[in-house]
Amino acid sequence: MHNIKKGAFLKNKGSDHVWQMISGEYPPSGGGVSDYTRIVSEGLVEAGDEVHVWTRGESIEVDQPVASLHIHRCARSFDRNGLKILDQKLSHFPQPRRLLVQYVPHAFGYKAMNLFFARWLRRRAIQHADKLWVMFHEVAYPWSKKSLKHNFLAWMTERMVRQFTVPAEKIFMSTSAWQPTLERLGANPNKLFQLPIMSNIPKATNEDAIAKVRSQIRGEATVVVGHFGTYGKIICAHLEPILLELFKAGFGGNVHLIGGGSETFREHLIAQNSQLSTKISASGRLSELEVAHHIRACDIMLQPYGDGPTTRRGSLMACLVNRCPVVSTYGHLCESFWEQEKILHLVNKDQLAQAASEILALLANPESLAIMAGRAYDHYSCHFSTEHSISTLRNGLIS
Repeated sequence: MHNIKKGAFLKNKGSDHVWQMISGEYPPSGGGVSDYTRIVSEGLVEAGDEVHVWTRGESIEVDQPVASLHIHRCARSFDRNGLKILDQKLSHFPQPRRLLVQYVPHAFGYKAMNLFFARWLRRRAIQHADKLWVMFHEVAYPWSKKSLKHNFLAWMTERMVRQFTVPAEKIFMSTSAWQPTLERLGANPNKLFQLPIMSNIPKATNEDAIAKVRSQIRGEATVVVGHFGTYGKIICAHLEPILLELFKAGFGGNVHLIGGGSETFREHLIAQNSQLSTKISASGRLSELEVAHHIRACDIMLQPYGDGPTTRRGSLMACLVNRCPVVSTYGHLCESFWEQEKILHLVNKDQLAQAASEILALLANPESLAIMAGRAYDHYSCHFSTEHSISTLRNGLIS
């Protein structure tokens, strides 16, 4: 790691390698944005840059987990007083200041309706001449045909985005599916860049640990179908019927559920069919490296998403980086390249019998599974990895 002496950036006014990263989440708080912010900030530092992360909290102390990475927990809840503090702190840094915002509306308080924060970003870009870069993990709450409450939240979150898309210098999207919405909300297409989410789960390399997990979850079964996630209602609403239909179609292998919430979901499935008790296992909450071992121990991963697989899905990326073939589901946000380049196998979540039949056919052809897994890993390495994200951000300094 290239180290920069503390405070050295102040001597180099105009440096293009000092980042002011603003995030509503940062470890030890959990969440995908928290993990992403940590990975990107550490990656930029390893590349030789100075990074300051500004996040919620009221501490006057500055954490420095590694050299040249400074964690400021002084933004309160990104309320008006917290934003005043941020103004004061940022004024100590020379111009031009680059603000890299990790944006998801609910991360900045006010029940995802922090208009103060959105206007503050606009003011920083216009009045303070800060170079505003925004990474959209999510853009706005979706509109509903049934709920006025949901539509009010959708209107407010879109109103927030309109505040700062025009003055933003660069806008990054976790998936290209966000582009039509961002353009409708004022973003210049020439400022838009896709920046897929990398996996926060590492690549498993300990073959002994993988083999140990494999022997535990396989038993006498010939194949294991896995799933990794948090087992929220939306995902389970698609996962459950596919799994039950798979067993109904004669699947003789085992199912392994990975991640927090997996044990509760296993109990729910067994309550409907007690004969599945020996066919379904659950890992419970694991460390990041243990998750990698459990994914690698499966023959195929079943990762259904209501809106389809996209490059913003961290659980999907965890499977790809660990070279495990994936079956997912069609959805309205699904990017076309997944199927065109045969990175995943997509099934129709509304045609359960056909989906089960396709999965069984895949499992009967291990050579095809291995080819798909290798193709997915190669695509991840080139287009989704941490190295790709850091290179994209740093190349943006000179573009």
